[in-house]
Amino acid sequence: MSKVSFAFTLAETLIVVACVCALGLFAVPHVQTLGRTTATRAFLDRFKATY
Repeated sequence: MSKVSFAFTLAETLIVVACVCALGLFAVPHVQTLGRTTATRAFLDRFKATY
């Protein structure tokens, strides 16, 4: 019985880890794009203010 529950817990843990990794992979490009957009906007504002 303990072996079965251990295997089930291991499987659940792997599923949770896989879900977290998938969410991370989906989130990272959006965060990078958002950061790049913000940086570009700040650069353009600075450029306009300077010239």
